[in-house]
Amino acid sequence: MLSLGKNRWVPFGFLLAAFATALAAALELEVPCWQASACRDAMDYRLWNLPVAVWGCLFDAALLFLWACRRRFFLCALSAGMGIEVYLLHTLHRAGLFCPLCILHAILLAVVFLGLVQWNSGLPNAATALAASTLFLLADPLGSSPPVLYAAADSSSPTVAVAAGVPITLSQLDGAVAGDIFRLERQIHDLRRRKLDEIIEGIVVAKEAKKRDVSPEDLYRTAVRDVSPTQEELDFYVAANRDYWDGPYRDEEELRNKLRLQLVLEKREQAWKEFVRSLYDKYGVSISLPDPSSPTVVVDTREGIAVGPPNAPVTVVEFSDYQCPVCREAHKAVEELMEETRGEVRWVFMDYPLRRHKQARKAAEAARCAADQGRFPDYRNALYAAAGPDALTPKGLLDVAASLGLNTTDFRRCLESGRHAQAVEENLQEARARGIDAIPAFVVNGRLLLGFPGKETLAAEIAKARSASATRIARASR
Repeated sequence: MLSLGKNRWVPFGFLLAAFATALAAALELEVPCWQASACRDAMDYRLWNLPVAVWGCLFDAALLFLWACRRRFFLCALSAGMGIEVYLLHTLHRAGLFCPLCILHAILLAVVFLGLVQWNSGLPNAATALAASTLFLLADPLGSSPPVLYAAADSSSPTVAVAAGVPITLSQLDGAVAGDIFRLERQIHDLRRRKLDEIIEGIVVAKEAKKRDVSPEDLYRTAVRDVSPTQEELDFYVAANRDYWDGPYRDEEELRNKLRLQLVLEKREQAWKEFVRSLYDKYGVSISLPDPSSPTVVVDTREGIAVGPPNAPVTVVEFSDYQCPVCREAHKAVEELMEETRGEVRWVFMDYPLRRHKQARKAAEAARCAADQGRFPDYRNALYAAAGPDALTPKGLLDVAASLGLNTTDFRRCLESGRHAQAVEENLQEARARGIDAIPAFVVNGRLLLGFPGKETLAAEIAKARSASATRIARASR
């Protein structure tokens, strides 16, 4: 074991490295291990509304100060910190997360701790670490992600294991990982569908080009000729994508030009797909590739915002992000469906702010502040209608509240206090616990739909759920 106590700069170097590790996590720097989803998930844990990485930075900065100026208190603080590190690693292990950044940070502090304990009296410091770890384990202030609810036992399902005399059936096992299984089935289906679409496209495009006596290339140029984005579309696209644009650019104008080109390419691709689909009826295309069956999941909606009668036969839970372009598109369809199914469907809106969307989390909190004043639907509609790079900034959120006639003093106080930050975080953890990893996501009477399936498909799923509910009521009344 190394003895670090005689050289004051060696511990300082290790502490500085630990601080740099925590700072990289807090700033979400693109360090190599950050690509591992476990690192990103670990940084979503919060203690008293602050990410654990921020607490790590503050703690490491305090240790550096104590080592430089108040060494008498240093070892006691370090010992307590080591106890908290043990608790954090235990929490991540319990959640099945392997976070290299967290482990590296703990190792750096452990080297300093063990080296100084060897030089000083070890027993009191070890006792301090044990006390801190025990205290945090008992209080569990971080908490763990809500466990996936197991399905009820099904006597017709085969037993796959027995533990302490308790049988575990295949239906229970599948119920615990329903979202993960569905995601894998969707990946297989999407792979097949993409290849099938390529084959069909080659056939119908060749037929149409021959009929028009043009080349397939000329046919493509004709189909995607008029796809210039509007100024509103460009503003929204820039606002949604500026934070994770990883290419070089000199100034704002160059960034807008590059994002405009990217948007044009996406619109051309969409226009071409729509043109090819328009040929399906003409050339008798029929597709019978079955979609994967949607799993049944149970969502805890206590932290959601409900609109509609609580006793409605159908409940639709939507997970979305106010900075997500696809969620914005889906919102238009949801608005129409809410009007068409008024009184028959209960809608529950839950938040899933993506990490790369820097303004989405605060926008979700703002919508909840509007809900406190009874104006959630109006504010939600206004957020999705807002465009421009400043639409979801704190000032933009306040401007939306003012435009709707909300009490801006109460609204500002609510937003700045972070009153609803924990509810947004719990929505996010609930989604992840159910295997939901794409937005928007809809749960219709327990049936999970990942991504936006289109208004027609969503309406059909609602109608199916309504019909099934009516059937159950009719049977119960006999």
